[in-house]
Amino acid sequence: MLKIFVKFLITSICLINFVTVFATTPATIPTTSTSATSDAIDHSGNWWYDIGGGYGIGSHGMSGNSTIMSLQYQVTYHQFAAIRLGGLLDSKGNFGKNGFGCYILGPMMCKTSTSYTADAGLLYGWVEHMSYGYASAGLGVGYGQWQKLNNPIEQTIAFPFQIQNFWNISTNQAIGLIFYGNVNKSHTYGALGIAFQFGNVG
Repeated sequence: MLKIFVKFLITSICLINFVTVFATTPATIPTTSTSATSDAIDHSGNWWYDIGGGYGIGSHGMSGNSTIMSLQYQVTYHQFAAIRLGGLLDSKGNFGKNGFGCYILGPMMCKTSTSYTADAGLLYGWVEHMSYGYASAGLGVGYGQWQKLNNPIEQTIAFPFQIQNFWNISTNQAIGLIFYGNVNKSHTYGALGIAFQFGNVG
């Protein structure tokens, strides 16, 4: 499972990097240097809210639906902080059939899942604004838990991470790709998904 997770991590990072390069490459050769990818505007003090989901894999053979929510704040020109919630349901072939209650109340609310893992944490990282939007990467520490149906909840210290690449739809809306998860001693997971942002994203 560790080898599969590492391959999934490498593939996801490569995909996000490819999309970032593709999005920032102009269709024609620019006549001036004003098309630089960096955004000179200082976005310090901006905040935004993310919500999204995708598909993930985890230790002990887990795989299935995954959801992420976060509130992020840009602390300095290139640094941001975030409060984040994330989770993975062991839904395997039943992608999309579980309600959000699964992440709140555990697998007893899921018709197609027998276990789940979730985390809540604080992250800090690097953000780079571009002409199209922004990219960021962050790490942190927090609380993690895992539960199998009809079994006690296992609790642990978790180390959440996320890598994002977003395109601005407007000054207060964006859409993008996000790779996220958490590392802990018992139930590590990683997921790749699509997320929407609302707030001071422009």
